[in-house]
Amino acid sequence: WEPTGAPALNWQSIAASGDATKLFAVNARWHAASQAIYRSTNSGATWDTAPAPSEPWWFISCSADGNKLLATSSKVFLSYDSGNTWNQTSDTNIWGGACASSADGSRLLVASGGVFVSTNSGTNWSYSSWPSPPWRAAASSADGSTFVLAGSFTTYHYVTGQVAISTNSGVTWWP
Repeated sequence: WEPTGAPALNWQSIAASGDATKLFAVNARWHAASQAIYRSTNSGATWDTAPAPSEPWWFISCSADGNKLLATSSKVFLSYDSGNTWNQTSDTNIWGGACASSADGSRLLVASGGVFVSTNSGTNWSYSSWPSPPWRAAASSADGSTFVLAGSFTTYHYVTGQVAISTNSGVTWWP
């Protein structure tokens, strides 16, 4: 392992292009510097901050080419140009949570107060019927046909975890 040129922060989420030349990261949302999305275009040798809205960022995901980004805070934002410009999703029912992207960036998932899926690069979103524990991680197959969620919650001082999988782009789920 070698350290990169990334600042020493409490990192929350990171995304990488398929060849790992483009990297995107957000640090823990409670940290003062969490209002920025960090990016590298040279495999982590140097980093800058993307001109993103000032939000307490939670999670980030990207397409295999690193051009399409999905980032969550208390809102959901999309970028189609490697983080140079950002747009908030028009569906205001979706708020931040774990997120995932297919390789081409057309199939997206956000898991927060429910699970939301887009099959057209974030233009439209549909609500999935899966219950919503605090999902901590999300992943997608390259084609976006399979999504996986992992989460945990504490009840009476016990931590319980769950993994859920969908093999039909988030339409139905099973533990």
